[in-house]
Amino acid sequence: MAGPFVLFLTELKLVKNKKIIWVKDECHIAAKNLDELASRFFDLTVNFSATPKLKRGQFPDVEITDEQAESCNLIKRVNWNSEDDSTIDDALATFKEIKKDYRDLLGVNPCLIIQISNKDEADYEINNIIYPALNNNPDLKWMLIVQDPKQCDTNDFFEAKKLPVAQWKKYAKGNLSGIDVIIFKLVISEGWDIPRACMLYQTRNSRSKQLDEQVVGRVRRNPRLMD
Repeated sequence: MAGPFVLFLTELKLVKNKKIIWVKDECHIAAKNLDELASRFFDLTVNFSATPKLKRGQFPDVEITDEQAESCNLIKRVNWNSEDDSTIDDALATFKEIKKDYRDLLGVNPCLIIQISNKDEADYEINNIIYPALNNNPDLKWMLIVQDPKQCDTNDFFEAKKLPVAQWKKYAKGNLSGIDVIIFKLVISEGWDIPRACMLYQTRNSRSKQLDEQVVGRVRRNPRLMD
């Protein structure tokens, strides 16, 4: 790896005699170019990850447990429902029960995240499971956000429908957004931050523990963490 960045590090290290600390967020993701520079330029590397890959030897030096993070309100506490008994109708009913309290206590409009499968299974789940349930709850505003903009959909005709699909994520993210339900495939796990999400329902049969942890982690974030 060469170029302006290496020249910048060289000047800091050799000319200005600075100590350089690399704060490596999402350290479970490979960063080959920077890793090759670490021994030459970085005095210390601090690794952060919510999902370290233990099979690759990524064992943390310092760990914050769920209980510790919950006790200082970094994340929300989890209440698990039964996988066998819980249906999407149950999830929507529970969401509507807690919606008012969530708004009154936090001043935040909560959001239910529904994760669907990929490819052909997603079409079946949307048309035969999700849409019928949402049609029975016309008071809830929903968005379907997938990679293909032509397949994205919403019943928010007065606001979201007037926006380009590329702006839907930003529109749905804010703590006061009126979108109640967001249906997605992988988009939540790929870096989209929406702390007002408070519930997760999966029609997707995930085979990845790490993916599940990432998705649940999105829903556990505290929407009022900064204040």
